[in-house]
Amino acid sequence: MKDWSSGYVLAVACLMLFLQACATREEGCNDSFARNFSFTAEKECKGCCEYPSINFGIAHRFGSANVSFGGQLFRDGAGNPLGLLDLRYLISNCQLLTQSGRTIVVRDAITAFLPQNNRDTLRVSLVNSFAQSRPTEQGNLNLGAFRDTGTITKIRFTIGTFGQTNQADPLRFPNNHPLRNAVGNGLYLNASQGYAIARVRHFSSRDTLDLRIAPAAAPKVIELNLPQPLRLEPGFGINIVLEVDYARWFDGVNLLQDNAATRSQKIVDNLAKSFKLTSTSVQR
Repeated sequence: MKDWSSGYVLAVACLMLFLQACATREEGCNDSFARNFSFTAEKECKGCCEYPSINFGIAHRFGSANVSFGGQLFRDGAGNPLGLLDLRYLISNCQLLTQSGRTIVVRDAITAFLPQNNRDTLRVSLVNSFAQSRPTEQGNLNLGAFRDTGTITKIRFTIGTFGQTNQADPLRFPNNHPLRNAVGNGLYLNASQGYAIARVRHFSSRDTLDLRIAPAAAPKVIELNLPQPLRLEPGFGINIVLEVDYARWFDGVNLLQDNAATRSQKIVDNLAKSFKLTSTSVQR
């Protein structure tokens, strides 16, 4: 009788441990494309997966000099003195191009609100790949997360915004979003024109000018080859280091003779040759 009781107690204890183990299954991210993918998770968590991102680091140059505001004098394309008071621009729609011809796009989305003529508002979803670049602001720019893998040979991004983004109400984006901040820093023009591609405040020997390059000049798509193909494994993000030479923005620009429209168009035409990709790396 005593032996039977001991065996019964042991069996009940084992059963309770088994049931407890079933009730407390490990919860985690089951998506192998995520940065926090868990090999041991038995239960999928809701909304906990964190995906790798595209990060830009930008070195800002004016010819051979570092960019500074207010004091140092540079030269425009005609040799006229040029002092920078502010320079900033929007980057959007970043994409990674693979060796096989596929395009890896940002998976993040953001809700935008488009005012309509009848005073209604159209709610749309936009790819959330936006950043603002400014020479005096340090740190990497996050252009959004992706869920894919492949051998990357090129990157593509747009200077400025386009399409429905230019019609969106900036004050309805989240706080600290680049498109909301565009209201306070002068990159947002108005409801009819939307967002400027870039803003350049500068002074010359004659006057001070605030040049806002409007969307009518057309956003500029930049496409750059990687120094060598880069293999992206699942869960790994990409760090891209660019160098921008703003002296090239002013190639052929004469601040004392060109009008605002001419200056804007020349700068837009010069954008592509001002960007250089210097290095890439991957990071979990």
